[in-house]
Amino acid sequence: MHMMRTYTIAEICDKYKIPDSTVRHYEKEFADYLSPKKKVGKKRVFTDDDLKVFAEINRLRRHNKSLAEIKEQFETRMRDDMPTDLISEDLEKLSTAFPKPDAPPSMAPLVTPDTVSKADLEALNRKIDHNTKLQENIMDTVGKVGAICKELKGLLDLNLRRYNALSRELQGKADK
Repeated sequence: MHMMRTYTIAEICDKYKIPDSTVRHYEKEFADYLSPKKKVGKKRVFTDDDLKVFAEINRLRRHNKSLAEIKEQFETRMRDDMPTDLISEDLEKLSTAFPKPDAPPSMAPLVTPDTVSKADLEALNRKIDHNTKLQENIMDTVGKVGAICKELKGLLDLNLRRYNALSRELQGKADK
């Protein structure tokens, strides 16, 4: 399972050098584009996607855009750019995955006792069992990869701390 990074209001304030009241105001003004979640203790957290919205608002504010102008720009993007690209891309994927049939489907049942043999049903059940086992193996592997990544991150953090300590030690010796 993929853990998405979240950010508190304080982290957003630090990152963009804005007061928490501004973050809360943006949260209300741009509610259609932000999706804060409530965590334990009722603290709101924001996702990477929310961070992109804050970054864009912050960038446009530095260019002296009003909140109304920024909101209009967001609405224009949502209306004109993103859906068209996403819809056409999704439609292309869907049409490739599910080609249009030559004839409309029949209303008659496709599987009846007359059309499927016991051997066919057993073969289908074996395939379903096999695919279920494959899916379980994949999920197990994904879990192991996640654990390995977490362990590697811990090792990298440890190495970084050691490097920083060594660097400070060497700098101290160089200063003497």
